Amino acid sequence: MKIKISAPLIIISVSLIAYMIYVYSLGIDKVIETFKMISLTSLMLLALSIFVAIFFHGLAWHLILLGGGVDKQKARFREVFGIVSIALLSGYIIPVGAVTELMRLVLTNKRLGLESSKTISTIMIHRIYVSSSAFLMIFILLIARYIVLGKLNISFTELVIIIIYTLLVIIPNIGLTGFLGTGLFRKILGKIKSFLEEKYYKEKILFDPSYFVYEYKNSIKNIFLSKYSLLSFLASAGEWLFLTTSMYILINSFMYGIGLLNAFIIALFTQLIYWIMPVSVSGLAGFMEFIITLALQVLGISPYIAVSFAVTYRIVTFLVLLIVSYPMMKILRIEDLRDLLRSSEKNS
Repeated sequence: MKIKISAPLIIISVSLIAYMIYVYSLGIDKVIETFKMISLTSLMLLALSIFVAIFFHGLAWHLILLGGGVDKQKARFREVFGIVSIALLSGYIIPVGAVTELMRLVLTNKRLGLESSKTISTIMIHRIYVSSSAFLMIFILLIARYIVLGKLNISFTELVIIIIYTLLVIIPNIGLTGFLGTGLFRKILGKIKSFLEEKYYKEKILFDPSYFVYEYKNSIKNIFLSKYSLLSFLASAGEWLFLTTSMYILINSFMYGIGLLNAFIIALFTQLIYWIMPVSVSGLAGFMEFIITLALQVLGISPYIAVSFAVTYRIVTFLVLLIVSYPMMKILRIEDLRDLLRSSEKNS
C-alpha cells in the first residue's frame, strides 16, 4: 500500500517544525508561562469578537451582491455567510495565493449560479471596501484619542505602517479593480482564449472576453451607485472594529496598557502581511506564526508574548471558522475543499 504525501503537506510540516525550533530557541518554559496568562473568559470573548468580525465580513459582501442586482431570494444571507466562512476556512488549510477569492468564485457559481464577471466584480468591490474602511477606523480612534488625551499624537512606527498599508494594499486593490474593466485586459483574455483553443481544446471556447469586460464594468457601476454601497462600506468598517477588539482582548491578556489604537495598528500590520504575501500565509501553519511573531516584535512586543499571541489567535480563529463553516459544508456536500477546487478547474 502506497502512502501518498502531497507537496502542500510537506511544506506545512517543514514550516511547523521550523517554527517549533524557533520557539524552543526562545525558551519553551517562558513561552508556556506566557500562554498561561490568558484566561478562559478572554478566550471566549476573543472567539466572540472573531465571530462578529466574520459576520460583518459576510454582511458586507451580501450587501454588495444585492447592490449588484442579485435577487434577494437567490442570495440569502445564510447562503452568502456560509460561502464566506468556507472561503475563509480554505485560506487556513490550502497554501495557495488568493484561495479565498477563488473559493468564493467557485461556491458562488455552484450555489447561486452567478456569472463569473458579476461575481468577480463583487469580490473586487469587497476587497476595496474591506481594505479602505480601515481609514474610517483610524479616524474614529484618533478622534477618541483626542477626546481622552487632548491631542492627536501618532507614533512614527504607526504612521509608517499606515502609509505602507495604503501603498501596498489599498492602491493595488483599486488599481486591479479598474484594470479588469479595461480594453487591455480584454485583449489579454482574448490571447489566453486563443492560446487555449489552439494548444489544448482544439475547438472554440464558449467565452467572450468583450462580454465579460462589459458585464464586469456594468456590475461595478451598479454596485457603486446602489443604495447598498454605503451600508456595505460601513459593514466593512464594523469588521475592522471587531477585528481590533479581538486584538485588544488578546494582547491585553498578556500585557496591560495597550489601547484600542495600538490594537488597531496590530490588526492593520497583521492584515498587511496577509494581503502582500504571494501565497496564503494563513494556510502555511508555522510560517504565518513566525511572520506575525517577528512583526509584533517590530512593534516592541516581547518574543514570548508575540509567540503566544500568534499561536492563540490562529487556533481560536481556525476553530471559529471550522464551527461556522461545518454546517454549510454539509449542506453543499463538500468533503474536501482541495477536491472542490480541482474539479472546478477541470470544468472551467
